Amino acid sequence: MKKTRKKYRIAALLEELSTKDLVISKKWLPQQLGVSRRTFDDWKYIPEDSKREIPLDKAYMLASFFKIEVSELFTTVPENLDLTFQKEKHAADKLDNILKS
Repeated sequence: MKKTRKKYRIAALLEELSTKDLVISKKWLPQQLGVSRRTFDDWKYIPEDSKREIPLDKAYMLASFFKIEVSELFTTVPENLDLTFQKEKHAADKLDNILKS
């Protein structure tokens, strides 16, 4: 059986967390992102060849949480990836402030 590569490294990044942080993150992260837990779980398993994408504002917030660049969320960074949106950067800064408090 062929194993499908995932588009995003979210599952791998979550596995790097301590057990306590992982349990907290599974509930807390979707709330902070403004998505359901189901949607968040779906994002972890999007196949690499899928046209589905995580909205850029949410990707910035995820990257901020994991303290990585947005491009590091991808298993393979798309050539046409444009990360210059100010609105999305603002959303990431907002989450960053929540994390610091």
